Amino acid sequence: MARRCAEKCGLAWLPLLAFCLVATTFIISYTISQVKDIVVTALPFISDTGTISPASCWFGLFLNATAYMFLMVMVVRYLQIREHLTHEQKKVKVINIISLVIGILAALGVSMVACFQETNVKSMHLIGAFMAFIGGIIYGYMHAYLTHKLIKESFFNHKWLMVIRIILATIMLGVMVMMIIAMRHSGYKLPPYTPTNRPYEHKGWYFTATSCEWTLGISFFFYVLSLSYEFATIKVLIVVKNVPNSYFVANPEAGVKNSLVDERRH
Repeated sequence: MARRCAEKCGLAWLPLLAFCLVATTFIISYTISQVKDIVVTALPFISDTGTISPASCWFGLFLNATAYMFLMVMVVRYLQIREHLTHEQKKVKVINIISLVIGILAALGVSMVACFQETNVKSMHLIGAFMAFIGGIIYGYMHAYLTHKLIKESFFNHKWLMVIRIILATIMLGVMVMMIIAMRHSGYKLPPYTPTNRPYEHKGWYFTATSCEWTLGISFFFYVLSLSYEFATIKVLIVVKNVPNSYFVANPEAGVKNSLVDERRH
């Protein structure tokens, strides 16, 4: 039964696992940061929930795992698209390669956000966040385009997938612009916070910025989850095979001598 399920689902579980990992990351870090009073608002910035121990420990652990899972998803997606392309589709091939590079940079950015907390190494944290958000948006638009190009090539590339991905990418772009504007006007301050040391100067702008950041992150994760539909057609075959050592193939007498030496020792 497990084998039939694996054959039917293919690699659909891979984007789903990435989605579940990031959901676990957010839930655990948010819960700990609220219980331990690390944050003082109901809707803080995502990074604020994972910048102070013990929340930072769990945040780094699960977000790094999520980054590696995102990387696997993007590599598999690249290979899947490559299999559908013909020799004449050189432009689409180039876009597929570029999207892979951008996806790798975005995954690296997620890992940097996990490893470099904003209160410890702010510059690296911001660089990682920039790579993750900007890379995710560009990746989203590029794969919406690739979905459009492959509609006639594959049964699973329907127009509704392309429409959903364009909508999600546009939401990500829009809320990121709003987040940057609102953050500049909010007077945002880094943790640690106290009842007298609030994270903002202007409450409305602050909650606009945090809402946009959560919307941006969640939209990207749903974008990755949408790949499960097409990943269901992918099957992976793993072959384990003994390959002779090239030295002993070229020098068969060496293997005989070594075996004789071993026998004498025993």
